[in-house]
Amino acid sequence: MRHLVTRLILTLAVLCFAATSASALDIDVEFNLGNSSIANAVTVDAANAITVVLTNGDVFAFDVIVSNAPMETVTAIFASLVTDVTQLTFAGGAYMDILTEATCMGFLCSPATLASGLPSPISKPNDPESLGTGVTEWIQALAHVNVTGASGAGPDNAILLAYTYIGAGGSEEITIGAAVTAGDAIAGIAGTANFSGATINVPEPGTLAASLVSLASVALIAIGRRRQDA
Repeated sequence: MRHLVTRLILTLAVLCFAATSASALDIDVEFNLGNSSIANAVTVDAANAITVVLTNGDVFAFDVIVSNAPMETVTAIFASLVTDVTQLTFAGGAYMDILTEATCMGFLCSPATLASGLPSPISKPNDPESLGTGVTEWIQALAHVNVTGASGAGPDNAILLAYTYIGAGGSEEITIGAAVTAGDAIAGIAGTANFSGATINVPEPGTLAASLVSLASVALIAIGRRRQDA
């Protein structure tokens, strides 16, 4: 039930911005493990998918990558990351300019770019968690604007965000969705946008069992050594 709202949002995003071969924008959520702090070993399945046995207090950092392969002129990108507040709590983040054009014309020209209209990412006040209607939180991950537009190709990192895991630990699947939520919009493009979220996968039962057996073996060896020393 707790993932129902998230799935609904992601479904609506896909319906509104279904990917096609003429996609103007690709918005991808990727793990930034260099800025993460995770207690247990991580298996990297893909840039947007990892497998790990979770520990309360783990910090996961993410990059949101924006690509504009057709180099269409974009005037605004407002989109959110969607998470479950019973699993993750937002720890903060910082915006960066995106889709900066390679060149410009004229004396002292400055290539056009999309810059953030907000000083830092925030939890949106109209998300289900804030309104008391659910446990889904919307973080304003993209809030980039240029009224005259910018047509850089990217791929550019629009933001670095961090979340802290607040669950009990162990094996729990977590989905970090990217979507256009209420109040968001993408303006200026003639094509469509393709969203790709991120996932923390549940370890395979065999892998988890092997880890537990290994830990048990280490404990038994330690006990045996203590008895011999006694």
